[in-house]
Amino acid sequence: MRVFFNNLQKMSILGALMIASQGVFAQHYADGLYFSESDGKAMIIRGDQEYKGRVVIPEVLIWYEDNIRDKDHRRESTVTSVSFDAFENCKELISVTLPNSIDPKELGYYHGCTALQEVVLPESFTELGNFFSLYYPYGTFEGCTSLTSINIPKHTKVIAARTFYGCSSLKVDFPDDIEYVGDSAFVGCNFTSTSLTIPYHEESEYYDPVGIGAFFNTNLETLIYNAKNFVDCSLGGCKSLKKLIVGPQVESITSTLGDGEGLESITVDPNNSLYDSRENCNALIETSTSTLLFGCRNTVIRVLTCHNYTLQTTFRKSTFANSFNGFTDSKVFQKQTVVECIFAYGDN
Repeated sequence: MRVFFNNLQKMSILGALMIASQGVFAQHYADGLYFSESDGKAMIIRGDQEYKGRVVIPEVLIWYEDNIRDKDHRRESTVTSVSFDAFENCKELISVTLPNSIDPKELGYYHGCTALQEVVLPESFTELGNFFSLYYPYGTFEGCTSLTSINIPKHTKVIAARTFYGCSSLKVDFPDDIEYVGDSAFVGCNFTSTSLTIPYHEESEYYDPVGIGAFFNTNLETLIYNAKNFVDCSLGGCKSLKKLIVGPQVESITSTLGDGEGLESITVDPNNSLYDSRENCNALIETSTSTLLFGCRNTVIRVLTCHNYTLQTTFRKSTFANSFNGFTDSKVFQKQTVVECIFAYGDN
């Protein structure tokens, strides 16, 4: 089971405790915000009226105990969290600005905020998304169909599952130093650049850096993959994906490409000692065994001899790890094995 999923299980318990504890906290209202307060820390909560328009959450809320407005009753509370339902289904909410003091795991959920257009996040965030998914099933901004502007902090390393699922109006900058992108994180979104890089991290705790369907139905055209492990990353549904580049530091590949029928090019960096795309054959090959792991519509394999039968063949469509049915003459090939054939990759 994934390390990330285990972390979510642990944090989901914390999330349930956090939500249950709201009733214990004293509740107040200041600066247009409802909040609960304890020991100088404030949590933004849902109030008697839904939040509307443009909401700016300050780092510090100033309020007066027992509504007695004198210096003896003046209090200051640092905003550290937003309750899970504070903004949920606020149909007239247009924008939210979150303070630097907020915990990135407790920034609230905005599912159903169909008018939400802008979110301003602290640049200090290194994690983003729903970390209590076993308790609350939606991604943080899932279904925010009007969202057009959000600043994903440039040092963000983790984006949780379904964070931007269905944000069909959104066009975002992808973080340069990402370590983990959760399942279905960007379904239906677009990126400012159609070329994305999954970088190498020597000590990353995430064995499988890209979740299933993370880039489904986006405008991604080129994926440069250089994380240590290429595991459980299905690129199915990435219909615009045309080019996959496997970097020099990829050490383990157990992934498949789903139904990526638009893929036209697969290239392995020549400095990778474990995998190659020899003779520019547009396929991913395990070097030590010459096993073809997966190919694309432009993969070329030359069959030199096979039962006195000579054939030059290409893939008709995408062909992936467990099926060679895309060959012009599929009878020649068996599952990941060529029987009694001598063959070569590429045009040369």
